[in-house]
Amino acid sequence: MEIESHTISLDIIPIAMRPCRSFQERIADYTDDGRPRFAWDELRIYKMLRGDPTLDSICAECPFNIFQTSEGCKGTIFGMDIFLRVVSRLAPDSRWAQLSLDDGKPIPMLMTRVLAREFDDIERRFTNSQWTVAQLFREDVPVMDYFDDGSYRPRLAPWNGLARPHLINSNEGYQIFLCAHGLIVKSNYDDPSPYVFTKLTRDSSGVFGTTAQGERVPFSMTMAHYPEWDSEQPRAFGELRMVQMNAAEVFRDTLDILAVFTSIATQAETGFIISPT
Repeated sequence: MEIESHTISLDIIPIAMRPCRSFQERIADYTDDGRPRFAWDELRIYKMLRGDPTLDSICAECPFNIFQTSEGCKGTIFGMDIFLRVVSRLAPDSRWAQLSLDDGKPIPMLMTRVLAREFDDIERRFTNSQWTVAQLFREDVPVMDYFDDGSYRPRLAPWNGLARPHLINSNEGYQIFLCAHGLIVKSNYDDPSPYVFTKLTRDSSGVFGTTAQGERVPFSMTMAHYPEWDSEQPRAFGELRMVQMNAAEVFRDTLDILAVFTSIATQAETGFIISPT
């Protein structure tokens, strides 16, 4: 279940006391077309080609290394487009609802301060609201994704907040879409199905969908495939259910990352940047 991603980063240029500054401002060489190549770019090349640890050691000392990795003042944030659509529904008067992700320009320091002040209210509104998701179950137990830091999250695909159904999984035979009203299954080779399902089930009999009225609709194999929604175990018995889940839980990772970036950027008297990956 793919979710779009963006790159989030501190606007580090205004931060004078950063360990990387001298390397990012010193010209080490020039390219064939006359453009300057900075020392920081050379350290990236040395790290990639030679495994040189200099860049990593500089970043390890940096108080702005949020992700605790090489160039950890930036990283990946998932589902930002969806998150902002949720904000526009739950807090339409918020400055967060006015953010644009199209240009990748830095969010200025003063705006960042406003966003940081509003964040507790955004978190509260998410905590007090529900959001539609397609969630995986096996043996009636939610499927979880586990991470290296010991944390875990339910495996799900959130509704993207738009009227048009959006694709959440596919194979050679079928596509599965999610909309505000349920799950839609489309064969790649037959006419679209008229049904909207509240859940899809795979068991020993095959794969079938269940409508809100309780009607059971079986699927035949197409190109040797049934509809599939579990990327790790596509043929495992289980269900994909449309459920309502606490919005703060659905967007927990996004909320946590934004809370950290707005807080640190405010402390450093700078802004931050969200740009397409």
